[in-house]
Amino acid sequence: MDGRKKTVKARAKPHAAPAAKAAPSEDAKLSPDSMGGVRAPLSSEDAEFYRKLFHDSADAHFVLDGRTGTFCLVNRRFVETTGYSEEELVAGNFRPTSLVYGKGREMAEEQIRGLKEGASGIFEWICADRNGRVWDVEVSVQRFRSKGRPYVLGQIRDIGPRKELERRLKREVELQRKKTIEAAKAGVRVFQLTEKIKRIPELVRRLAAASDEAALFDGLKEGLVGPESMGYAEAALYLVDGRQLLCQFATREMPIKRFHLDKNHKLARIARCGERYYDGSAGELVVPLRRSGEVAGLLQIFFDEEDRLLFGENDTVRSGQENLVEALALALESIWGKLRLETASRDQAKSDSLTGLANRRYFRGRLLEETKRALRYQRDLSLILIGLDRFREINEVWGHGVGDRVLVFMAGYLGREFREIDILSRYGSDEFAVLLPETGLEEAKKKSEDLRYKVERTPVPLDGEGGEKIDLTVSVGVATRTEGMTDPDELLKHCEEALYTAKREGRNQVSSFEDKPRILPKRIATQLE
Repeated sequence: MDGRKKTVKARAKPHAAPAAKAAPSEDAKLSPDSMGGVRAPLSSEDAEFYRKLFHDSADAHFVLDGRTGTFCLVNRRFVETTGYSEEELVAGNFRPTSLVYGKGREMAEEQIRGLKEGASGIFEWICADRNGRVWDVEVSVQRFRSKGRPYVLGQIRDIGPRKELERRLKREVELQRKKTIEAAKAGVRVFQLTEKIKRIPELVRRLAAASDEAALFDGLKEGLVGPESMGYAEAALYLVDGRQLLCQFATREMPIKRFHLDKNHKLARIARCGERYYDGSAGELVVPLRRSGEVAGLLQIFFDEEDRLLFGENDTVRSGQENLVEALALALESIWGKLRLETASRDQAKSDSLTGLANRRYFRGRLLEETKRALRYQRDLSLILIGLDRFREINEVWGHGVGDRVLVFMAGYLGREFREIDILSRYGSDEFAVLLPETGLEEAKKKSEDLRYKVERTPVPLDGEGGEKIDLTVSVGVATRTEGMTDPDELLKHCEEALYTAKREGRNQVSSFEDKPRILPKRIATQLE
């Protein structure tokens, strides 16, 4: 944590929310206890904007009246976290510091008071909910103005698991330090091991700041090897993938980077037994990484000659070194698990739950990005909309379960037919969208006709090999960004018009929007075989 953050550690009982105080002079700073005046809500436009933006967020968000310091808006997660109802929170009596536990309230109010207009801040508080549960939170706030009136936008995030991890690591580090001092009387032993212990908290903080798995593993690699790191000679990380053990990174040249877990290789045996392994002659230590109780990977460390001498002279020091690496592995497990959960949540927020393709909201964002990029670099950009013909009849005759199976089949089919750079989305209940960067109209029309042709000749299997099948056709609309087009909705509108034309003219065909929607022949001479 940097110097700007202050953590409140008071542990007194929470008390009632303070009443709003009298209005200050015009020159007074805007703050929770010097914010007077009449409390006013956000404008209806801003209030609706923040509700849409934050209502279903996984974090607890709020908006404060900048003059009274009281809540204007809170999202559902904020209500769940604090235990207070939305009506209670926005009634005009509650401030964020009303939730602060005990004596820490004064410091929390000082922190918010010190924020100037347009500034932001991140603080750590200890809060209590309505039921008296006390927990550590990180509070992010930013002052802004709307229609001339000051407001504060903020969020709170439960950092209890992280604080507990830091306390646990601190206890473990302290325990190892004491064991080392008791066992190793020689100053050089104490110094070398203590230097590694000192580096652990900083390394864990850097790993905790990783934005994704690649950054996490890169940070681990840098933190293990080198003069400014833990100082190990070599390091490697292996991750379990099905029945394989794959090398994620290695600082020495590895002759083999993939091991089958059923084989007799040393690393495969360690992964199967799930116990740490040390080879004193090679200075090698292997520690399993776990996820949900199962071995998810192996952290392999090779000690330099100086460390190996310490191991040989004192078993307690050797055990301390091993425990130190294991403590690091435990921290890595926790950070890795949290990162995977966050990544899964982000992926779910932008994916359709049935087909796994991008949802409509995420697709609209990508359409805007690609339109801007095509305009900036004067590149081609085409859009295809695909509608399943008579999909309602499939649901009525076969049932919605079969309808879902058809949608999943179509999503998988599109994933195989289009390029990696193409952006696929479930656009409606029975419609799919494909955005084609670097693709002109003629190429997009040919791709669309190829797709229509293949779908017509590929019945959807219902019960596996040899089972019943459903014939399926699609209508396709195609449009391309024209010179000077800046609005992605214009491209979308053109493509929708082309799709509706294809459906209106009899389905199972491709229509493109050029100067006006034009029906392509039902069969473009396309050599598919």
